[in-house]
Amino acid sequence: MRIYILLIFINISFIFFSQTKAVISNDVYSEFNSGNFSKTDSILSSLISKDSLSHVNDYNKFYLRALSRMELMKFNLALLDLNQVILLFPSFEEAYYERGRCLFILGQYESALTNVKKAIEIRPNYGFYYNLFCTLNYELKTYQEVKNACSKWVKIDKDNPYIYFHLSVANTYLGDDKQSSSAISLLKLVDRNSILIYEAQMFYNFKFKNNQDLCLIREEMLKKDPNYILLIGDDEFLKCFFECDDK
Repeated sequence: MRIYILLIFINISFIFFSQTKAVISNDVYSEFNSGNFSKTDSILSSLISKDSLSHVNDYNKFYLRALSRMELMKFNLALLDLNQVILLFPSFEEAYYERGRCLFILGQYESALTNVKKAIEIRPNYGFYYNLFCTLNYELKTYQEVKNACSKWVKIDKDNPYIYFHLSVANTYLGDDKQSSSAISLLKLVDRNSILIYEAQMFYNFKFKNNQDLCLIREEMLKKDPNYILLIGDDEFLKCFFECDDK
């Protein structure tokens, strides 16, 4: 089983670099924000090789290089940088989250979950981290943990459609027809235009209704967004999903 997520990279302006931005020139941030990740990596590598980098404010050089290397799919190198960030700044929760994301991509799900849990522990009222938390628990087949997470997530960000999507998927895996259907209804109430509704309905149909209407729902979903990437990666579900092309 695989659950795939989009690699969403946080805009640098959102990260807590404002207090230490003087350590890195604006040109380096401009290169990163322009998508010049190789150049960003090169510049930061040069800066890092020249400095002692023992002060807490030096964490941002390693962090920005880690983000650049993740964009370049150099996940093992990014991990080394994130380890250094955490050594210099152990309360910086975004580093734990990004390290968790690296480990997730590398297939190290238990270690990834440990890091995401740490990010949530440091910043419990930030709902963004719960999406990856749920995804990792699907990989580990700990579906009740997804439901437990959603019960906390809803207190933080009750209008986030992903909460009800994950509730539906987790309940579907657990075989709870009524709770899964209820979560889909809540998803529709929160955002009746969300494309997540189609995917949740397809998975529900796959598990509880012998694929009844799955292909019709798929057709409607692809009309809405032909390039949509499925979040659910259950192998048997994907097989049925792609078999619709032959019907």
